[in-house]
Amino acid sequence: MKLTEAFPSKWLKAADLDGEPRLVTIESVRLEAVEEGKPAKPVVILRGMTQGLVLNKTNGNTIAGFLGDDTDTWTGKKIVLFPTQAEFQGRMTDCIRVRAPKPQTAAPAAVPVAAPAPPRLSKAAEELPASGVEDDVPF
Repeated sequence: MKLTEAFPSKWLKAADLDGEPRLVTIESVRLEAVEEGKPAKPVVILRGMTQGLVLNKTNGNTIAGFLGDDTDTWTGKKIVLFPTQAEFQGRMTDCIRVRAPKPQTAAPAAVPVAAPAPPRLSKAAEELPASGVEDDVPF
């Protein structure tokens, strides 16, 4: 049994990513009380996930950098979550960071293939007059 399964959290943690980046879609952003007695923080609700991502200033500014400052426009947009470490109170701590998804490259357009050039006549054939009469000589 995993202890995290015995005591599930309402908030997404680095361990929930299983060491792998994850492409997710933002369903909404709302203010929620995360810690009792402290101001509400923005929480990103992610499509298909039960846990929300509590935004810290770093992740909030990162998302705003590529999606814009208005969180209402983030709905339906994709972000990548990835686990890493950051220094917190003098020690390294697991955390989640965000980045923009890599742009998808479109399949290259089919390049038209030029038709092969018609075969060139020999120099001798080019110099023959066009008589319109065929030879009866068998070869």
